[in-house]
Amino acid sequence: MPRWMCGPLGLLMVLFGTAALSAQALEVPKIGVFDPETIWKLTEVGKKYNQDLNDARDRLQGDIDHEVVRKAILATMQQELKPL
Repeated sequence: MPRWMCGPLGLLMVLFGTAALSAQALEVPKIGVFDPETIWKLTEVGKKYNQDLNDARDRLQGDIDHEVVRKAILATMQQELKPL
């Protein structure tokens, strides 16, 4: 390539390179990040799922509490049945 073409070619590269960069800067980047808490609070489906999760949590916590009470009663009964 002749030396006299380097200047105009460089100028074109700089011109078109900055034009491409400014066009990219105007685009809003779409990143797949969202706040699940906001979705749960604002959408009907989210509210339903949140209620289902709360119901399941309460049911399972009740089962755990029932087991703890049951084990305490069994331990008391075992202490009463031990021979002296």
